[in-house]
Amino acid sequence: MKFPIVIRIVGDGYNEGLFIRREEGEVEIKHLGGFDVNTISGIISVFKSRGFES
Repeated sequence: MKFPIVIRIVGDGYNEGLFIRREEGEVEIKHLGGFDVNTISGIISVFKSRGFES
């Protein structure tokens, strides 16, 4: 069964967070420093490899 992923980038530019939401809950990844496209795609790849679907 596939779950939608909602990615929300929050923070003030210094303490950023990624929230990966699934129907049964929300997983928060805290990441110090800014995000760029490579960082986000890398994190998405990790979640996909663990059974998350985009």
